[in-house]
This record gives sequence, structure tokens and C-alpha cells, in this order.
Amino acid sequence: MNNPFVSIPESRILSESDDFLIIKDIFPVSPGHMLIISKREASDFFSLTDSERSQLNKSILITKSLIELEYKPD
Repeated sequence: MNNPFVSIPESRILSESDDFLIIKDIFPVSPGHMLIISKREASDFFSLTDSERSQLNKSILITKSLIELEYKPD
């Protein structure tokens, strides 16, 4: 796989764990559109390890908090 996300500048990273990065999308579909990016190349969700899936759930909650803090959606 060719991963275009391997060289993201530190200044773009909003949150980071051992397994994932959270960044704002450069071309957002809507205000607050963020990306959760795996540090390990995986073909899909089902290719993640149990540990990675657990960390992904935590990253989703962190992303939700970041969106709520900045955009205060209804």
C-alpha cells in the first residue's frame, strides 16, 4: 500500500496515540470534518488488531470531543 499520510507535519496533528493520529481534513466535507489515521497500514477495519480496534474507539471519542469543543454542533 502507498500511504499518503505517513508524512503529516506535527503541526497538523490534533491528537495522537500509539496507533492513530487525528487531524482536520484539508478538504472538509463539512465544518469539523476530521480524519482518524492508522499509523500502521491496514487494508480495512477488519485488518486491525484487537488492540488497534480498542484504540480506534478511544480515538473516535476524542475526535467527538474536539468537534464539540470547537464547533458546538446541535
